[in-house]
Parts: sequence; structure tokens; C-alpha cells
Amino acid sequence: MSTRDVGTELLRSLVAVVEEASYTKAALRLGISQPAVPSHVKKLAEHLGVEIFDKSAPGVRLTANGEIVLEHARRIMRQHDNLLRDMAQTASAVPRLRIGASTVLLHGSIMEALVAFRRDHPDVDLQFHREMSTQQIVMLNAGELDVCLALTWHEPREEAFLYWQAPMVWLARKDMPLPVRQPVDIIAHGTSSQGAEENIAVLREAGIEHRMVLKCNDADSSLQAARYGMGIQIAMLSRGLPEFMQVLDESSGLPPLKPLWWGVYLNADTRSAQSEQMGRLIAKAIAHDGAEVVEV
Repeated sequence: MSTRDVGTELLRSLVAVVEEASYTKAALRLGISQPAVPSHVKKLAEHLGVEIFDKSAPGVRLTANGEIVLEHARRIMRQHDNLLRDMAQTASAVPRLRIGASTVLLHGSIMEALVAFRRDHPDVDLQFHREMSTQQIVMLNAGELDVCLALTWHEPREEAFLYWQAPMVWLARKDMPLPVRQPVDIIAHGTSSQGAEENIAVLREAGIEHRMVLKCNDADSSLQAARYGMGIQIAMLSRGLPEFMQVLDESSGLPPLKPLWWGVYLNADTRSAQSEQMGRLIAKAIAHDGAEVVEV
């Protein structure tokens, strides 16, 4: 392993390849030539003396060492980008609000909250981050976010500013015949495995045969897969259910799913009337109809 510093361009390329699942898309995202991306990843692997991607697997799949490298790369790039933003913020003296949200949002739009806030505070610099729920809490505690929206299995009555239950449901095409035939084909959103894996256990407990036919890196892809009849999607009940989908009830023969909890969390060091307003707007935009939103 080299003792020379790792260039941020190498780390940024790795993060882009994993998130885009494509070297070509990563190059477009970064605005560099396509050959430069695999070259950056190769240099990073050589520099660290480890294999980052599993060459025996199709597509883009990280090795165990690659997962560790990716975790550090994301943290380093966030700190790097935060430094640049903070210095630019200081130079311009423009007030800011840093908002984080989970990657598992399917329906409803957090952008409604940002637009509504912007109307009241046109001079505030809004910065939006989308990460997994666990990472949102890490960033909030590290002082990198002012407001975040995250999922937990427990009722966050002591930690959150606002919280409400997020019922998990089975989603399928409206024309799917009921009851559902076994084995049940399951589609899951990969980054929401917190909900998917726990609820697949419900099928095992009920003695229902099932198989995971597709695990997607993003929620939109899993929704589209369910739309085209590939299987049944595990999702959260929320506003704006697509017209082509239905929530399956007991007539489907499937057991009820364990709920999760949405929580809006505020940074105690930067808490303000503006961050509280943003939190309330986020809850209004995301909570499903009939949800009981509790303000602590």
C-alpha cells in the first residue's frame, strides 16, 4: 500500500460508479471522459493494495474491502464538499439550511416542503442530501445536517422533533389475480432492506413460499418492476399511490407487515424557528393520509 495521499478524484469516481452502477453513467455525472473512470478506480485499488470490485461477478459488485473503501470515500467526500460549502457560505454570509432525507421515499415529495419553505425564506441557501436513514443520523450528529428525515424500527419519541408510524404494505399491479399464488415473487428496494428483510421474515413465519426475484438500488426501479408484473413490492404506505398499483389486503392471502417509524430530527446546536418550520413542512409533505404526526 502506498503512503502517498489518495486524490479526491479517485474517491469521487468510486462513489459515482457504485451509485450509478455504470462506468459510463459515472463519467457523464462527473463530466470526465469514460476511460478516466475505470483508470481512477484501478489507481485507487493499486494505491490501497486491495481489490475493490469483484471481477468474477457481473456488473458492479463491491468486495468486502471495497465496501470499507466506499464507506470511507463517502465520508471523506462529504467532509471535503462540506468544507468548500462552508467556506463559500462564510464568504457570502448567506443563511443556510442543510436538509437530509432517506433514499427510500416512494410517494409524496419532499420537494413540496422545500418549495413551500423557499416561498417564505427566499434568501436562505437550501442544501439537500439524500442518504440511507442510518447515515442521516450520523451526519446530523456530526453537525453536517440541520434537519433530517429518517426511518427507525422503534418509536423515536425521545429523539425526534416529529414522528409518525410508517405502515409497510404489499404493492402489486391492479390486475393481479387474488389470492396471490405461491411461491410469492418479491421485489425489494435494496437500500430499504431495513424494512424488506424484516418483513420477508413474516412470510417465513406464516409458512408462505416466496422468492426474491429482484432487488433494486432505487425505489423507482422496484416500483416499475412491480408495475410490469415482475412481482409484489414491499413498500411504505404514503401519499400519491400510482394509479396502476394497488395495496393488497387480507384477500391476497399475505400476512400484515411490521411497521416502521418516520422521524424528523433537528440538530440541537443549530435548531431554530426555520429548522422547525422545515421539519413541519417535511412531515406534511411525506406523512400518508390519516397518519398521526406527533410533535415532541
